[in-house]
Amino acid sequence: MSINNQSNITITLVPEPKSLTDVIVVGYGSQRKEAVTGSVASISGAKLNEIPSANIAQALQGRVAGAELAQTSTKPGATMQIRIRGTRSINASNDPLIVLDGIPFGGTIADISLDDIRSVDILKDASATAIYGSRGANGVILITTKKGSAGQEPQVAYSGYHGAKDVLKYPMMQAGKYLALRKRAGLNKNPGADEDTTGKTNTDWQHLFYRPAAVTNHDISVTGGTQKGSYKFGVGYYRDEAPVPLSQYNRISLRGSLDQGIGKLFRVGFTTNNSYSITDGANKVYLAIAVV
Repeated sequence: MSINNQSNITITLVPEPKSLTDVIVVGYGSQRKEAVTGSVASISGAKLNEIPSANIAQALQGRVAGAELAQTSTKPGATMQIRIRGTRSINASNDPLIVLDGIPFGGTIADISLDDIRSVDILKDASATAIYGSRGANGVILITTKKGSAGQEPQVAYSGYHGAKDVLKYPMMQAGKYLALRKRAGLNKNPGADEDTTGKTNTDWQHLFYRPAAVTNHDISVTGGTQKGSYKFGVGYYRDEAPVPLSQYNRISLRGSLDQGIGKLFRVGFTTNNSYSITDGANKVYLAIAVV
């Protein structure tokens, strides 16, 4: 629009309905909007942290369309079964590909701290997952972590919670009532040598077996930046106990990212996501470092 020495100019923007040729950045490259409309589900990290969860999968359950999440194990810290494009193979894995900050993640979704998530995008259709080849046949979960920004003042952030867990115990009969019931049913004619026939012994086996359990999470991070770079480092600790003795999950995670410009032409940086977890006495270590 030409100015032509005008001091006041009125400009009206008109919406363009034919925008299917717009470019949307997905994964390693870009695609047209018509190829990904309806095939990408997104959720922010703030919404994920509204519910205290052991991992991202539990926070996503029932909150993302087109993704089936089912709890197949009751062990503390167990990951959920994720199915984005259904069960496609009998022998091969049906788990989706996890891409963390643009790099395929070799660990499980439980190795990523929930407090460090900025956003989660799930690619469901074939056109959206084609850029990852055969690895994206079961769908792709794009996870973006939080990072610092250039010129940001150093900030220290802490988040945590603590909760108690218990089981619903079944009401049990007293010994005298139980013996009377067996006698009436004709089942107490020949008691064993180790059976109490006096009805004076009352033992709450549920109380002796189950224990008070707790779940706790602590996360602390330092974020900041300079004129030409940014950084973010954090450490997290998560512990989930089960009311059943000797069943618990512990995870220690270390994260770090650095992006620094050198001169006008070069920029260097790295991203690392490390975790150490213990489940029922079994140790698991995962280290991931990406250098750019």
